[in-house]
Amino acid sequence: MRIFVRLPNWLGDAVMATPALESLKASYPNARFTLMGSAVAASLFEGDDRVERLVVDESKKAKSRIVWLYQKAKELGSFDMAITLQNSLLSALFLFFTGSKARIGYAREFRSFFLTHAPKENKKIHQVLRYLELVKPFCHAATEKLHISSTATPKNLCIINPGAAYGEAKRWDAVKFGEVAVALSKEYDIAIVGAPNEVDIGLQVEETLKACGVANYQNLVGKTTMRELIDLIASSKLFITNDSGPMHIAAAFAVPTVAIFGSTDERETAAWGNPHYAVVKKDMACRPCKKRTCPLKHHDCMRLIDVADVLDAVRKVVI
Repeated sequence: MRIFVRLPNWLGDAVMATPALESLKASYPNARFTLMGSAVAASLFEGDDRVERLVVDESKKAKSRIVWLYQKAKELGSFDMAITLQNSLLSALFLFFTGSKARIGYAREFRSFFLTHAPKENKKIHQVLRYLELVKPFCHAATEKLHISSTATPKNLCIINPGAAYGEAKRWDAVKFGEVAVALSKEYDIAIVGAPNEVDIGLQVEETLKACGVANYQNLVGKTTMRELIDLIASSKLFITNDSGPMHIAAAFAVPTVAIFGSTDERETAAWGNPHYAVVKKDMACRPCKKRTCPLKHHDCMRLIDVADVLDAVRKVVI
């Protein structure tokens, strides 16, 4: 049996999709899986021996996205089951191009024409459950547990993750992150992490540490592979973060985590299944607006969060 899964594009969403993928694997132990998604989403599943093929969607670089998707679909061939966990029209069209027998995805953006199974999405439940609800009718075994592998050994490490791919509305002030790191450096070694396009944010955290004479830190922003990031997070004792993809990696290993939420909704994307987890937020009439930048220009949902608020939350999650 051949099963195709179009992964979500964002790292955090791809992590939250792992229970759905594990449920499919448990239900079809002899199936061969092909996964397709963004480079960052696909990299999460490198080394998975159940995955026959990982495909990076590079259609945005092509002159015609539809032509690229059509050619890739014909190259991959037909599947017994093809599922899209991405909600775009093009992802459903890609499933149609493969000619697969069962084409499964949520009904939105006029996608139902290209799908054989298109239920309505329940947007009031956590994202993990949304992915699971889509595949459950086709599974006889199900798990709600996030699944990422690592053989990392524990370290006395606190990771600071000051970035967030979605936009600046999800980012707490980098200098305040630095001040939190300074306070925690008395108990932990510090590692700053982030994507290559977040180097400037990491440098702001580092400058705050330097100004306070902290030496037991390393700035790894833009310097880790996905596997290195996973192992680093898995080895840590504490994780301080915005609402971001790495927050969900930490949840998979139950790393004590303090997550700072601004424009996004913690009810939908909170760290799933992590018993050592606290959200720091400000209850405001305008949040969660889910915007990339503050539409009211004040960013108070983040600006009003103090260093003391985060340190208080740390004391609640530390084992």
